[in-house]
Amino acid sequence: MSLPSDKFSPQPPPFGPTGVYKRFGSIEDLTPEFLKAKYLLGLKFVDENGNEYPDDWYEQKIAVAISNFEHYTNLTVIPHEVENETHDYYIRDYEQYAFVQLYQYPIIETRDTPLVKAVYPTGQFITEFPREWVRVEHQHGQIQLVPTQGSLSHVLLGQGGSYLPIIYQGLGYLPFLFAVSYTAGFAKGKVPQLFLDAIAKLACIELLSVIGDSVRPAGITSQSLSVDGLSESRGFQNSPEFAPIFSGRISQYKRELFGDPALGKKGLFDEIKGYYRGLNMWVTA
Repeated sequence: MSLPSDKFSPQPPPFGPTGVYKRFGSIEDLTPEFLKAKYLLGLKFVDENGNEYPDDWYEQKIAVAISNFEHYTNLTVIPHEVENETHDYYIRDYEQYAFVQLYQYPIIETRDTPLVKAVYPTGQFITEFPREWVRVEHQHGQIQLVPTQGSLSHVLLGQGGSYLPIIYQGLGYLPFLFAVSYTAGFAKGKVPQLFLDAIAKLACIELLSVIGDSVRPAGITSQSLSVDGLSESRGFQNSPEFAPIFSGRISQYKRELFGDPALGKKGLFDEIKGYYRGLNMWVTA
């Protein structure tokens, strides 16, 4: 009995064999085995008894690297729910289909989210906008409200059926009118490879710095041993910046991530922030 090959054929691994390239991956791909195979190739870390360092030690460094990455770039990687994030009402933005820039992004769109409500500053509920109105720009976390035919009756507010009556009361600004609930982060399998590369290098910088102190006596610059006329001496380099034994790889990863300002060279973080966050601009009177 033969099985349909398109349904049961084995799928390539996340970072596939040579020649298989995938534009996106999953944060779950960042495992201790992946770090060892792709970023720590040729290195094997063991304790004084010859036992390899446990996987949970690598996993902790990866978790810290993910958090550091999110702080460096101000982008969200791990999906999580954001409930009732408040945004101010500006009449000019509202006239442009209620443009709202969310604080955390990218965002994941589902059948039920993002959910947009209007709530007065006193906490009084006004309305929940129909989900089919919400238009989403996932990458930069922007939403707009575009009314659909036949659905305007769902949000006719105030006497006389005025659409958000604050517009007709002459208010150009109202704080915390909109409450938006959404899912920030990347969907599984949709994390750009550039993000995974940066996180992996951050994790390696931390673990190589720690490992460097364990392969030589801390604070000792030289050792000598003499037994029955035989002597042996060893010298150790010590650096105030990082463990010299791995200084080359640590320095390389730092330049790739943060660039080299002295040479005017940008790093991965600059590229990621420039692409996803753009330029911060403001208007002064």
